[in-house]
Amino acid sequence: MPKNHKINVFSITDIIHHKAGAFQFKQYAVIAGAQAVLPLLGAHTRDSRLMASAPALAIGQLIALVSAYGCLIWSAVVDDFSVLNIAENSNSMKPLIYKITGTWGNHEGSILLWCLILALCGGAVAMFGRSLPSSLRARRRIRPGNRPA
Repeated sequence: MPKNHKINVFSITDIIHHKAGAFQFKQYAVIAGAQAVLPLLGAHTRDSRLMASAPALAIGQLIALVSAYGCLIWSAVVDDFSVLNIAENSNSMKPLIYKITGTWGNHEGSILLWCLILALCGGAVAMFGRSLPSSLRARRRIRPGNRPA
């Protein structure tokens, strides 16, 4: 091997962040599916236990997305080119601020950011909307002509 050849070795923490981000995103998808079905089913059948699951699911969704997006930002900051998104959209010579803001500058990162913004809104309703009726909190929207029970 030539002496001037530099080997790019990733630490075990970089690999853990990469795997943790992928796991958190998968966890978010499962929680989002549960949140899409369980509270609406509870509102339809007037089951208070299912309607009461909406805030916990919204907060779980928010936590999973914040950690997934944090792992993506960390991968960009440490130049973890084993992550395909970072390998295609970053380089090691970028200033730090461009690495951080560049995470939402591509298709995958911007979709993740929009999901995070929606999860922030859902988490805000879950945390600060305690005075709202439970059927409204379960649906998070009212169609014209319908009033929450």
